[in-house]
Amino acid sequence: MFTELLAESEFPAQGVLFIIVMIFSFLKWLFDKLTSKKEGDAPGTLESLYDQYREDIVQRQTPVTPPPIQQVRAEQPRVSASPPAIQRPAANPKFSSVDIEKVRISKLKKSQQSTNSSVKAKGDCDNTAIRKKLRSKDGLRQAIIARQILGPPKAFTGQKF
Repeated sequence: MFTELLAESEFPAQGVLFIIVMIFSFLKWLFDKLTSKKEGDAPGTLESLYDQYREDIVQRQTPVTPPPIQQVRAEQPRVSASPPAIQRPAANPKFSSVDIEKVRISKLKKSQQSTNSSVKAKGDCDNTAIRKKLRSKDGLRQAIIARQILGPPKAFTGQKF
């Protein structure tokens, strides 16, 4: 009889099933509330959680005494009070510091003169070789292409880095 009434009603079956589940969940919630009042503080209530948290904090704050450290005495090698003396090489009595400076200055002057003469000779060689290449059309074309490739980009010509 009841099934005939449901079949004839305009409510969908899913809606009726939803209402039944809601009623059962409400009844379960009501039953849990009533039983928790009878038992006192249930483990899931807010007060009990607060108490457990407070106890954890107190336990963390209590100082823990570390176990006593046992000192092990091992024989250590004996170290002498003074370090060993450093032996310095004997000074060369044949040459004075003035003589050494004179030799150093003369070597420096010779090396500067030799580098200046080699740079001038090498620079003259390079300039003449470059001039010969630039006088020909093919050499000039290669120089322009090399400048385009190796030179600064067109967008950055006015900026200084």
